[in-house]
Amino acid sequence: MDAPANSVILGLLHDALQTKSSGLLTEIPQTFGDVLMARSESMKALKMDEDLLKKVNMDKDEDILLVKLAIRLHNMQTLKFLDESRWKTKANETLKIFSPLASKMGLDDLRLELDNLSMIHSK
Repeated sequence: MDAPANSVILGLLHDALQTKSSGLLTEIPQTFGDVLMARSESMKALKMDEDLLKKVNMDKDEDILLVKLAIRLHNMQTLKFLDESRWKTKANETLKIFSPLASKMGLDDLRLELDNLSMIHSK
């Protein structure tokens, strides 16, 4: 995806940042800086819904969007390990939100992979 270093770090830390561990939340700004911490807060606040493409600032939020797309790709690649009743919902959400986002960002290979995984799991 040719993501900048801060995007990669944000992606690697995304699960850790979702925890409420106060020790971890104080260590991240000290280790990686306040900018990364602020971006992580923005990432948590960004609602991935069908209005996303209308409300998001592609230039300002590109790093967050890259992380969200990478997370969704991983989720779709491992969907077979979830309860089958959730497959169709995730597949439809991917087709409506994440695939168009990947396309708008010029990540056509990623869109194709998301679409293919969605088709497999939407049956």
